[in-house]
Amino acid sequence: MYNLSVSVKVLVRTALRKGHIDNRYVGKNRMEEGSKIHRLLQGNYSENDRSEMVVSTSWEKEGININISGRIDGVLDYETEKATIEEIKSTNISCDDLEEPFLTHLAQAKIYAYIYSKDHSLEKINVRMTYYSMSEKRSKYFPYEFTRAELSEFFDGICEKYFSYVKLKVALSKDINKSISEMDFPFEYRTYQKQVIAKIYNSQKEKKNMFVCAPTGTGKTINALFPSLKLYPKLSDGKIFYLTAKSTQKNVAMYNLAILKNNGLRAVSVEITAKEKVCRLEKPSCNPDDCPYAVNYYDKLWDVTNDILKNETLIDKTVLERYSEKYTVCPFELSLDMSDWSDVIVCDYNYVFDPAAALKRYFEEKTGEYLFLVDEAHNLVGRSREMYSSVMKRERINSAANKVKSNKSLNPTLRKLSAKLLAIKKTADEDGITLLDGVPEDVVNLMYKFQTAADKYLTEHSDSDAYNEIHELYFETVAFLRIYELMGDSHIVYYDYSEDSLILFCTDARKYLESRLKMARSAVFFSATLSPLSYYCELLGGESTDYLMNVPSSFDKDKFRITVDASVKTSYAQRASYYDIISDKIYSVITEKRANYIAFFPSYDFMHSVYEKYESKYPTHNIILSRRAMTEAERDEIISMMVPDANVTLFAVSGGVFSEGIDLTGDKLYGAIIVGCALPMVSVKNELIREHFEKGGRDGFEYAYIIPAMNKILQSMGRVIRTSDDEGIAYLMDERFMHQKYRRCFPPHYDNIRYIR
Repeated sequence: MYNLSVSVKVLVRTALRKGHIDNRYVGKNRMEEGSKIHRLLQGNYSENDRSEMVVSTSWEKEGININISGRIDGVLDYETEKATIEEIKSTNISCDDLEEPFLTHLAQAKIYAYIYSKDHSLEKINVRMTYYSMSEKRSKYFPYEFTRAELSEFFDGICEKYFSYVKLKVALSKDINKSISEMDFPFEYRTYQKQVIAKIYNSQKEKKNMFVCAPTGTGKTINALFPSLKLYPKLSDGKIFYLTAKSTQKNVAMYNLAILKNNGLRAVSVEITAKEKVCRLEKPSCNPDDCPYAVNYYDKLWDVTNDILKNETLIDKTVLERYSEKYTVCPFELSLDMSDWSDVIVCDYNYVFDPAAALKRYFEEKTGEYLFLVDEAHNLVGRSREMYSSVMKRERINSAANKVKSNKSLNPTLRKLSAKLLAIKKTADEDGITLLDGVPEDVVNLMYKFQTAADKYLTEHSDSDAYNEIHELYFETVAFLRIYELMGDSHIVYYDYSEDSLILFCTDARKYLESRLKMARSAVFFSATLSPLSYYCELLGGESTDYLMNVPSSFDKDKFRITVDASVKTSYAQRASYYDIISDKIYSVITEKRANYIAFFPSYDFMHSVYEKYESKYPTHNIILSRRAMTEAERDEIISMMVPDANVTLFAVSGGVFSEGIDLTGDKLYGAIIVGCALPMVSVKNELIREHFEKGGRDGFEYAYIIPAMNKILQSMGRVIRTSDDEGIAYLMDERFMHQKYRRCFPPHYDNIRYIR
């Protein structure tokens, strides 16, 4: 017997999908889960009612058992013959515009009613679809009565439709599991590599998270993928999510999966790329009138799915584009739907951790066992703050209002909202900031009112000049209200005078990350700069029982000589008097051994100031100056100049495009010269982070400034040694690198640092 688990929601969505992709009718296609609204309505239940009731059943055919589970929003008159199953949806649609329930919503409720009636031996049962209008703050009800026989027939019909998917999945699974059991490690083990792989496997087996600081060149990607795949057959309806911050890291993951494929692996892997990057149109417009790839997408999906699965296991961007053209289907939506069939999903952090972008099919109602592999995990601290923050710009509201001057619903609502924000703006202090206890209720109500009016407008005026602007503001408002509903103690609400914006700022996203990690069996966070490990474990939602591992370098330490020069002071108040000295030291380093170097500075202004001194004393024919806001092509052009024997020195900025994600192996780069600690600028947000951690008994300056700065330094240093054959130096200038708070950020494998005064 083969067992497979599925949620009621996924079962219904898979079985009933048909027709076009169409994002135009925003409110009509989209329902908010609205957990606060669920709690509000459930708060009115009597002692005879039950809320959030977990139910499950199974359906069997041809040796395949499908376990189906879900959570009923409400059971009224629990365990009586009058029992009513209530399905709650919150919406931006006016109650008067709701004529009947949505097909998939009613289908969910009917399946819940079937399971409940079967479990409680009821021949008849009531169903109530409840829609709560967010702007009107009232509900509309659609009551039904069904016999258990009717519901049983409906349930069997849904399961029969789903079974064709399951049958193919089972056939694939047997082939995949066999290939994994026979798969060998594709390389000769490096020093420590076998121990790292074993520890990752054991952490996943024990359902614990693991934080790994591993030097570049120790095989971080394959170290994470190989044990995860070996454990995969033991997971219940498992998925491996390989999560990255940049497309270059996705390429590395797909490259390693290709190596494993050539080594016999039959597991299906899919790469998910942002819609804007794969869309076949100049600008995404997801509807059948504008995009031929949206027309009858769901009617074609089964045929294209079968074709891909018969011929491909490594479904990267190129493969998706090829089948997109063959069947005229959207490549982005195809990547999402192929993820249902995939064992490994390679995607950006957002698709797991961001509340706005997370893949609902996996994280609204978790049914399987997931493994998260988080590459370059140091990036997730800052990214997660962005994910759980939101901004509402008054300029955007005014612009949208001007576009719909004649609309008697939208325009007055937007004008009132702008006026409310302007009143808050006028109360700003001398720093241009107004700190608020929360988002004012009247502002929230106007946002909900705008959503209702916008829904009506977007439904009726799809060809208007204002459509795109109202559409964009609609989703910005949705995003803002989503964070508003999630807000906790780590959020600060303030109005920024200079930005003319109301801001919900998340100072610390750990509790939100922790919540998502609980949906995984295990998560592995890895990076060459995940130091200090305790800091990243705390801020990324780890627990005290999680595993922390500093991997020793497998390279000859004598090949990477690190010097800290504490005779230089680069604080803002002192740096000007050291420009001459810094330029002398740079010249001394790059002339001691003719090779390629990168000199990293804390800022472009600092860099240019040192360059002016350098230019007045030394030849600059071999100096390349990086620029602000460089394109990828401009960056690549500079990288192409750093070839062996070029003897060039690039002046760049710590934390910029040259300090992470570039590989200059062998003689392409010999040294990194680090000027200053690259502390973040003192800003409203950084100060709010500092204050938040100080209130929690932490060293706020260390959390907000020192550790983020040192991560930039470590990334810059990491450009030098990329392979076991590389050799080079890192020369760091700043007295602060001598201080314990800075020194403890160096990973243990940098234990050969030479300090000079």
